[in-house]
Amino acid sequence: MSTPKHNRWTNGQLDRVCRAKKRASGQHRNYKHVREVDFRHEAESSEEEYMYSINGKKGPQKTLKVNGVLCDFLLDTGASVNVLDQTTYVKIGSPKLEKESNPALVPFGGGKQLTVFGSCQLKIEWKGVVQSHKFYVVKGNYGALLGYQTCMSFGLVQVVHQLSPIADRYPELFVGIGKLKDRTVRIHVDESVKPVAQRSRRTPFHLRPKVEAELQKLLVDDIIERVKDEPTLWISPIVCGPKKNPEEIRVCVDMREANKAIIRERHLIPTIDELIHDLNGAAVFSKLDLRQGYHQLELEPASRSITTFNTHVGIFRYKRLNFGVSAASEIFQETIRSAIQGVRGAKNISDDILVFGKTQEDHDAALTETFKALQDSGLKLDLPK
Repeated sequence: MSTPKHNRWTNGQLDRVCRAKKRASGQHRNYKHVREVDFRHEAESSEEEYMYSINGKKGPQKTLKVNGVLCDFLLDTGASVNVLDQTTYVKIGSPKLEKESNPALVPFGGGKQLTVFGSCQLKIEWKGVVQSHKFYVVKGNYGALLGYQTCMSFGLVQVVHQLSPIADRYPELFVGIGKLKDRTVRIHVDESVKPVAQRSRRTPFHLRPKVEAELQKLLVDDIIERVKDEPTLWISPIVCGPKKNPEEIRVCVDMREANKAIIRERHLIPTIDELIHDLNGAAVFSKLDLRQGYHQLELEPASRSITTFNTHVGIFRYKRLNFGVSAASEIFQETIRSAIQGVRGAKNISDDILVFGKTQEDHDAALTETFKALQDSGLKLDLPK
């Protein structure tokens, strides 16, 4: 989660209701003339999905010139693409379309893929400023949509980020890596699956000092522990990845074999319908990010063995929930939900906490309660984010 920020849309309403992870799902069965779309190439994947809407009547709208013709557009700051419906496409003179290779405009959370006729570059004019932008032409007459990048390039919307002064009352909430108080979490293991002790993968010599430094940091932060004089039925190799800081390295455990024995928990993830209902009428928002989220949940001793991994300097295992565990997202979702369940105006979506209110006062009250609940639970927030 990130530092509390107020995302205000100075042009009126916030049409993008929320941001959710891939795992958030839900169908919009009861909304007429609404389609939520996301553009993806089949070869690409993203950790985050966005919710879009094309409804033609609701939400902030602007009239812009497209190839010299005045057209109405819904401003959708959650969309990564610009979309023209058939009516608008014909209105501007049916310009020549370029065929797209495997375009995917699909409803958020799954559903029937929209029919895409192709794409075209169009000249858009707003208050004397002319720019060229790409549009996807889709089957149907649901209205035209301008995505986030185009809205920002014309200054049609403005996002104002600021740190809430409420954060100053909870300075300890932003220091160090937290640990959930009075509770450990369990990884459920299918004992019928035969354990696998994999060989260590050789770490290149030039990376070894960085790996050793990262392991030492994890030991100091009480996230991992050395395995000494104990049987190690499960052992996984590590994979090294870069960080933004070139002097550091990311050490990840390849849990693919171990995950075959891990039983997934099936906690309810908020659906889009539920989030829309909860956020209805909200105007002020903050998004919070837990510092190294998974690592703030302590594993019970019996669940640590399956996280064991080997390195060129010995064998270790996690004392905290680690990335790569197939059940980690469900465990984390439910644990954080329990920590803030008494706060009205706060919802967690995987590792994000969204705080909202219809007014500044409602929002600030919810934010204060959220900070207090997190601090009482021993959890920490990431200030830079």
